[in-house]
Amino acid sequence: MSDDRPGSVPRPGDRMTMYGQLVDAGGQKAGEFYSACFCVGAPFGPTQHAAGNLEFHTFNLPGGSITGMGTASAAENVYAIVGGTGDYVGATGSYVARQRPFELGGDGTAQFVLTLTK
Repeated sequence: MSDDRPGSVPRPGDRMTMYGQLVDAGGQKAGEFYSACFCVGAPFGPTQHAAGNLEFHTFNLPGGSITGMGTASAAENVYAIVGGTGDYVGATGSYVARQRPFELGGDGTAQFVLTLTK
């Protein structure tokens, strides 16, 4: 980040990593989440298509992993499932991410709803 203070808002050109534990509906650990993020800052101006970030996600689950990617704004975002390993080889589809980062006033949590196709 361009500013080392916790909670500072990222700027175009910043790179970030994110990670967390995945839990099931009962609150039990079901895997881990890792992400690399590149802040692009919507170079074409604020429009409905504007992206703030380009993100790459990995969901490490029992039996393998699922990889996804896409662009993100401060709202709910939809990402493409681009592959997987182990039980998830050949996986495609998409997922909705509701991320609530500290930097934007959130509590640091996220919710992912995956729709897998094989």
